[in-house]
Amino acid sequence: MSKILNKISSYNLLNNLVPGFMYCYLMDKFFQIKLISDDIILELLFFYFIGICISRIGSIFIEPILKTLRLVIPFEHINFVNASKKDSKLEALYEINNSYRTNISLFISVTISYIYNYGFTNLTFSHPFNIISFCFILFILSYRKQSNYIHNRVSIALQNKKTAS
Repeated sequence: MSKILNKISSYNLLNNLVPGFMYCYLMDKFFQIKLISDDIILELLFFYFIGICISRIGSIFIEPILKTLRLVIPFEHINFVNASKKDSKLEALYEINNSYRTNISLFISVTISYIYNYGFTNLTFSHPFNIISFCFILFILSYRKQSNYIHNRVSIALQNKKTAS
């Protein structure tokens, strides 16, 4: 078991396993929807799978929506690849940014799951939804700030590359 956990990268831990666990935990604690089992191996696999789904929701739906709303500045992937050759910290910053996006997706997924199970009429601004709303806003602002920071570092790295030529 420890060998398996040692092989999981920090990226997979932050973007898949932790969000999967948090989804199951929040559904249980806030809404009494139990998704956690007694089998640790089964739980880890389930958390990882749920986390992958939440991460993909963030990548496929959340990121384009935030770009359309102009909350983040889109940049060309080729520019990021070229800039990361000059700035080694860009990849780590991008991983952190992806974890922010995954957390946005997590809080949206919890809200949608609740609405699916209980409907809109039972949706109240109770303690759980205040926490979820606060975290949702916090991670949107964090994602925006981090995306802008990455965008600026990419621009600087590419500009330095042009002046060096």
